[in-house]
Amino acid sequence: MMIKKLALVVALTIPIQSLSEEYKTVYEDVSSYKKGEPDWYQDHRLNKAYIEQSKVKLSVFLEAWSEISTSHTTHQKSEFPKVFRHAYEIFEDFYQPHNLERIGDPEWGTKQFSKVSYFVVQSKVNVIVTNNLVKDKFGNNSSPTILDATMNNFRPQIKGNIKALFLDDYHSLIIDKFLGQEEIPAGHAGIMSTSKAVGESQKRQDFLNQFLKIYHGHWGGWILETDPTVTKINFNKKYDRAVVYFSLVYEGGEAVYERKNNKWVLIKSELTWIT
Repeated sequence: MMIKKLALVVALTIPIQSLSEEYKTVYEDVSSYKKGEPDWYQDHRLNKAYIEQSKVKLSVFLEAWSEISTSHTTHQKSEFPKVFRHAYEIFEDFYQPHNLERIGDPEWGTKQFSKVSYFVVQSKVNVIVTNNLVKDKFGNNSSPTILDATMNNFRPQIKGNIKALFLDDYHSLIIDKFLGQEEIPAGHAGIMSTSKAVGESQKRQDFLNQFLKIYHGHWGGWILETDPTVTKINFNKKYDRAVVYFSLVYEGGEAVYERKNNKWVLIKSELTWIT
């Protein structure tokens, strides 16, 4: 079932200790996920879990999200356009948050997602096809573009035993509003200091991070996805070379893939920029 984004979403934005008992009763207890349930249930699950500081109820919210986060099957993917089939194959090999050392040596270390219980996975990817890709060259490609498209409702298979939570618009809205915007700006402690969540927003971030790994954005806002996030996959027109452009918290880079023996193989990857 696809959950729709509703105007019913309400977020708590004031400190929990100052909430009146009457206001706390706005959020109801909701049972475990049932197919066809009302869309507003997830908003109530999350906020009720936080009001009661219940790790068990937070897990019920995440499990309900997991229930609707089904990956596309091999058969479904076989019916996609050629460029999308190739993009799925590359992403499903590239996306390994528990194995970051294969794509670089990140600022936050290679074990930053080693303790998460769920991966929050992006739900769209941009793909382009150009005439050529310069061999072993990183950076943006200047060859003429043949195709430029976005895969929406992106639902890849995920390696390993960690459950995927696909970040649809509905859950993105709930979590953004739940976390709020209490922060201190970038540069508060010097030119290199990042924006930082404080107060109630920091408490809510810590609450979710009992199971997830949500970062506060360098310039503000939130990084909800479990990185690496693929921003673009660039193929050549022969579909035998591709460059994956990705971000990893406050940095990012490119990975080169080649088609060998009817399979996409990672040739090399580098982190090439940092904010």
